Amino acid sequence: MKSGDTLSKIAKAHGTTVKAIQSENNLTTTAIKVGQKLKLPAKAGAAAPAPATAAPAPPVDTMPVAPVTPLPGTTTAH
Repeated sequence: MKSGDTLSKIAKAHGTTVKAIQSENNLTTTAIKVGQKLKLPAKAGAAAPAPATAAPAPPVDTMPVAPVTPLPGTTTAH
């Protein structure tokens, strides 16, 4: 902890809440002291991997295709 730190600033910087920090450190108030060591709660999802999802769809070719113009004197099969 350094001068000017607050539980609110620490919580925001570490992606947690003031209440979570208080709970992790058995704090009954938001008062903290310079030099005080705090335990930070584990971030949600850090302990367990995300559930597997379906394989992503293959990329779609979005390049425009130019129309084919038959050469003069040729025919196209239909």
